[in-house]
Amino acid sequence: MRPKLPSPEYIDLTDLDVFNVGRLPARLTLAHVGKLLNFQIYELHLLILLGMLKCLNSPQAGANARKYFSSGYILSLANDPAWLALATKAVAKAVRDKNGTKPLRPTRIIESSVPLTPVTTHPNPPGVRWKKEM
Repeated sequence: MRPKLPSPEYIDLTDLDVFNVGRLPARLTLAHVGKLLNFQIYELHLLILLGMLKCLNSPQAGANARKYFSSGYILSLANDPAWLALATKAVAKAVRDKNGTKPLRPTRIIESSVPLTPVTTHPNPPGVRWKKEM
């Protein structure tokens, strides 16, 4: 039995290694853009919502539609350090705002006049626990 060959009309680009191709395809998916710009998929969604990343789809396509990007446009963004810095800061701010500004808890050092001694439950403990001497 002969293996089924893919049809000549369709070229499967799902496993395309964007770093090892001689020429990028005209349209790139979110996964390809993420690899080229070094952003996670959720970060790319944030950049699209913030208007910093433009896709080829029309706005009427819907939020769940597959997103395609022009390879020339993505390469121009990858070569622009000012845009990369701005996009990185925008993603960090959006994530921080979404998570809420939670103040960092300072680490407390408890000073005690009572010395700490190890507490063992058997003669050869795998770990040592500490308790205060009273």
